Amino acid sequence: MEIKVSEPSVPEAKTLRKDDVWGIYDDKVGERVKNGMVVARSEEKCPIFKDTVPYKSATLVCALEQEDDVEYWSDFVMGCESVSMRKELKDGRVALRCDYQCW
Repeated sequence: MEIKVSEPSVPEAKTLRKDDVWGIYDDKVGERVKNGMVVARSEEKCPIFKDTVPYKSATLVCALEQEDDVEYWSDFVMGCESVSMRKELKDGRVALRCDYQCW
């Protein structure tokens, strides 16, 4: 058995909060009330990578200058080194595929 301990790859977020990136789920109502920067979640068709998002994964889209903050919150929620795919978009934004790492 091999145990690997990962460390955060980017500094703590300076301008974005977790809800800005991941959105807000209202437990009282039982539904998502804000999507944040998520464009596709588990088992949905991804408009960026043109695939079905794997279980416990998501695609996030942000401005290039927000990428480090988004990666910080991705690692915070999904586990360190969670970004598996990256694509620069024609409009200057960046798409990141984030996969759950805390199995």
